[in-house]
Amino acid sequence: MGIIDSTIEFLKLPAMGHIFDFHEAVAYEKWIKKPENELVFQMEIQLLRDMLQPRPGESILDIGCGTGACLLAFLEMGLKVTGIDPSTYMLDIALKKVGNRVIFTAGSPKICHSTTTRSITLACSPPSNL
Repeated sequence: MGIIDSTIEFLKLPAMGHIFDFHEAVAYEKWIKKPENELVFQMEIQLLRDMLQPRPGESILDIGCGTGACLLAFLEMGLKVTGIDPSTYMLDIALKKVGNRVIFTAGSPKICHSTTTRSITLACSPPSNL
């Protein structure tokens, strides 16, 4: 089984186990904004930049984009961004951050493979210690 087949099989897994409610979405947004978490987040963004080496104009799908913590960084890299998350509350917060510069989808991914362009897929998971 090749990488593409493995990716497609991975994306056929059942939906994410936990969907954030309103209060959890607000708590997550407060958590990510704490100064002690900001440094770690900036290191994560730099690591993503170094590993992915994105080129302006490329597309990225942020699976589990949550409140959009990574979305602004992706936009600053010149990427075309799509965010998907099962929590509409998380997406509401993300929408306030980035407006209509990102395509949002509420739900779980099915297939995310492009045969015509180099695409990047990122799965983000919220911390388990909120």
